[in-house]
Amino acid sequence: MMNFELYLFKDGAVKAKYRSRDVGALLPEVKTVQDVANVMFRMASQKLCEGAKNLNMYSVWPSAQKRLKVWYSEACEVIVTNASSCQPCSDLKTMMIKHAEECLHRKPAPIPKKFAEKLLQIKKRKKLADLRLFRLKQRNKHLKEIQSKFLKTKEPDLVSAIKESNLPENMKCAMLQSARFAKAKSKYARR
Repeated sequence: MMNFELYLFKDGAVKAKYRSRDVGALLPEVKTVQDVANVMFRMASQKLCEGAKNLNMYSVWPSAQKRLKVWYSEACEVIVTNASSCQPCSDLKTMMIKHAEECLHRKPAPIPKKFAEKLLQIKKRKKLADLRLFRLKQRNKHLKEIQSKFLKTKEPDLVSAIKESNLPENMKCAMLQSARFAKAKSKYARR
């Protein structure tokens, strides 16, 4: 299949495009119908670049264009003499094949040691946080038990226990005062 477009203008100018590239400079001047036939015969007999075929694993490639499942280099020479593809297109094909092979043989990235160490640190922190929370719950439970015992004791028993203790007089006074404040109910939630 040939993507060749030939435009003839009234003034005798010729504009020829092959795969959206201007190839009019390669053609001779056209003045008669015979010249048009010669141009078309010449273009049909030219060996055109085949590009890089069967590389459908890519949808985009820098400095290349894809037309009908065939890749062409931006610097494609369009008309070739000996080979099936011009040099830029054959270079493009080798680059694409090498890149595909590298992608196929590339090993998955191992988990870095730093990442594994971070995971261990996160697990240790979580374990320590759980332990702290457990200890805090135990302390709160113990404090509530002490508070309930304190509220159940009567004031005369508490006063007699403090006075009988083997403590200095000013400390006994401070303990009695703090016990009275603790037992008192405050509307401002202060004790």
